[in-house]
Amino acid sequence: MKRMMDMVNGKTLGIMLHGSSIATLDKRIHEFKDKDWVWVSVNMFNMMESHILSKITKHLSIVQCGGRVEIQRRIPHIIEFLYRKDDNMFITTIKALGYLTQIQYDTILCKRNKIYVAPYYEEVPVPNSLSMLIDIFTKASPKRLVLFGSDGYPINHGDDARGKGVMKKLQLDSYYSPFVDQYFADKTRRGVAVGRDTAVFNERYENFKTDIPILNCSMESYVKPFIKITYDEAVKLD
Repeated sequence: MKRMMDMVNGKTLGIMLHGSSIATLDKRIHEFKDKDWVWVSVNMFNMMESHILSKITKHLSIVQCGGRVEIQRRIPHIIEFLYRKDDNMFITTIKALGYLTQIQYDTILCKRNKIYVAPYYEEVPVPNSLSMLIDIFTKASPKRLVLFGSDGYPINHGDDARGKGVMKKLQLDSYYSPFVDQYFADKTRRGVAVGRDTAVFNERYENFKTDIPILNCSMESYVKPFIKITYDEAVKLD
């Protein structure tokens, strides 16, 4: 945790998620080129670099894959990330590491100083990538968290906070289209109640207390607990 704190202490963290609203960041990324931010992403993080950050010759400093499907499908990119000379970190869970082959496990273990294992995460009611990042980063003293592409999902009409969620088509439509690859198309969730993720996330963080500002740069987001800001406001942040 000390290495994580050294990386993010006093910094603004730009957390790049896969919601369709991140299309605006893709279009306006040049307005962020001079910012000394720490850029973070999850799961299909390599797409964030190749489609967006590459335009301003920046790289991700922290990436996260905490589930079986994500770590198994992204492991070549995770290995490439860890073996860079950059001062970077990979966040995961004990359970996720258990799904790797022995060769994969041994390969990334050589970079154990760059790996942060979240020991508590298996007990989170809905294992959501953003939950993990918020819980970790709010203990690591950054200046603020700025969320991009944090759109969430609507709940079906008549559903309560633990309702049936959304249909597969709505799930796929909610992602930024360049990131919907053959692996995401109905394979990570198989059409289950992804809308429940957002509902339970909102419940969990409704009264969340932290001194770290968490700003959501998605004005139409279904993620409710955090202050929403426009891109014009985001580009003014240091």
